[in-house]
Amino acid sequence: MRRAYNYFFGGPSAPEPTTPPDTASPATAPPDTPTSEAAIETTAETPTAAPAPPETREDEPLPIQLEKLKARLAKCQEELAEANKVVASQNEEFELLERQSEAVRIDFEEKQAALHQEKKTLEDHMVSVVVQQVKEARESEGSVVRSACERDFATKLVSISFERSCNKWGGRALVNAITQTYMSLI
Repeated sequence: MRRAYNYFFGGPSAPEPTTPPDTASPATAPPDTPTSEAAIETTAETPTAAPAPPETREDEPLPIQLEKLKARLAKCQEELAEANKVVASQNEEFELLERQSEAVRIDFEEKQAALHQEKKTLEDHMVSVVVQQVKEARESEGSVVRSACERDFATKLVSISFERSCNKWGGRALVNAITQTYMSLI
């Protein structure tokens, strides 16, 4: 009982059995023993947990074995609680990431729908502009052709009227000269 008390609360420890010094070379060292400086640094940097309670032995009294088992149980429960905390925080993190991902996906879909709508509106506007330009071009071309035809008709009408009036008076050469002058003015 005294050894268990001293183990948990400090105090003089039980004498260690003496063993001969280890003369094994690094090449014959057990595989879990770090042999390089990097391995030693890595082990030094990792946080160390509380020392594990010693294993129970058959020859120990029952109360000491019970204390050791209770200590192991408490340590396992602490590790389980810590693991549960880590899992819970990771679950929260994953849920947050999923919510953010869903929000980004919804935002993307909304922007894509707005872009498609804007594209359709732009295409409709472009079609209406082209149709309007074609109508204006046709009207302009029709008015140009009409004015050219009317001018041509008026010229011929004047020419014919002038020829008739000149024929009454008999001056064919005069009619041709006046017609050419009139045509050059137009």
